[in-house]
Amino acid sequence: MVYREDRMMPCLRAVLNFVALAFLFASIASCSHFMYPPTPSEQKTTTSPADKTPTPPAQKTTASPADKISTLPAQKTATSSADKTKRHIVISAQNPQKGIESFRIQCARNPQDQALIKEYIKGLEDLRSSADSASAKGDFTSAGRLYKVLFVNYQEFRPFTTMLSFDRDYLHAKLSYCKTILSGKGFEEYRKGRLSEAISYWQDYLSIDPSDEGIRKAVNTASDQRKNLKQTN
Repeated sequence: MVYREDRMMPCLRAVLNFVALAFLFASIASCSHFMYPPTPSEQKTTTSPADKTPTPPAQKTTASPADKISTLPAQKTATSSADKTKRHIVISAQNPQKGIESFRIQCARNPQDQALIKEYIKGLEDLRSSADSASAKGDFTSAGRLYKVLFVNYQEFRPFTTMLSFDRDYLHAKLSYCKTILSGKGFEEYRKGRLSEAISYWQDYLSIDPSDEGIRKAVNTASDQRKNLKQTN
């Protein structure tokens, strides 16, 4: 009996060693799976439904009518010098000298521009009409100032004086008439003792012809008399 047990012990040890080795190899294989994960080529790739959605093609942008208009080249509008003159140069009764000077400069730059010259002549004729109208209404101060401007600048109108409805003699006569009326009314008021009214007429006269020393002395005399009267009263 002892003999059989002695013979079986080596076999039992061999079996136990084999089981232990098998268990050891199984453990090593399991650990290597966690230590070395499968490569990307070994993994099966799966796509979600969102990944399967096709990318829409790029939309073609079309310009709206407004965009097309903005991209069109700007059209050049040709304007004649006469049109520019109408917009920028006016001979007004309030400041006629400025308008005449502006026209004179433009005509010197464009001596062959007939449209410009016609506008210039029209402006002068309108100014003369305004002076005649003021004179007819008894506003000799305004009329005299306008006649004076035309008279002083008449030499500048030489290139087209034959196209004007008035000449230098006409302007001189009208200007002298206005001055005579204002001077006479001033002396008339002075004789009546209305010093303030007389001074007002003479000052209007001087606004037309400031170089008249006789009228200037009359203004000074009447002003001194009015001052003395105020002090007496």
